[in-house]
Amino acid sequence: MVIWYGRRLYGKVDEVPGLFHVATQFFYLQYVPLVPLKSFIVLAGSGDERGVPTSMSVKSVLMAWVRTALVGGMLFGLIFGIIQWIEYSSKHAPGSGELLLLAGTSLVGSGLLFWASKRFSRAGYDRAMELATQLELPPELIEQVFTQPVVLDDEATNQADQTWQN
Repeated sequence: MVIWYGRRLYGKVDEVPGLFHVATQFFYLQYVPLVPLKSFIVLAGSGDERGVPTSMSVKSVLMAWVRTALVGGMLFGLIFGIIQWIEYSSKHAPGSGELLLLAGTSLVGSGLLFWASKRFSRAGYDRAMELATQLELPPELIEQVFTQPVVLDDEATNQADQTWQN
């Protein structure tokens, strides 16, 4: 049996697109983050290998554990769903339909919550400024990220124009 263990960054939060994010280094076992060791501000493009140490981020630690539990919920739903589908289709055993529904709910619910956790991991303006100060980045970079207009590609722009004209 192979046992994977070591240190790795988990819990990506407070992301400022194109600049940096916060992640916490954990001692992991079988890729499950167990013990938080230190939080880092990781520069974009550094490949999660280099970062500037910062104070322990409780948000990052909790997000790492929550996302791990959600991945476990998705795996449970998938594996249990396959087992129940085989059971249901071969024997039409009583109660297996309800268990199949439970497995599907676990899979879809965990997947949606995982997606939502990724969507809400951006840093707010004040937090981005605080982290930029720690990195000694000019505040203009943060201002630029937070004041950039949304740029649509040509297809989206044409579609919006056609909708507006109709």
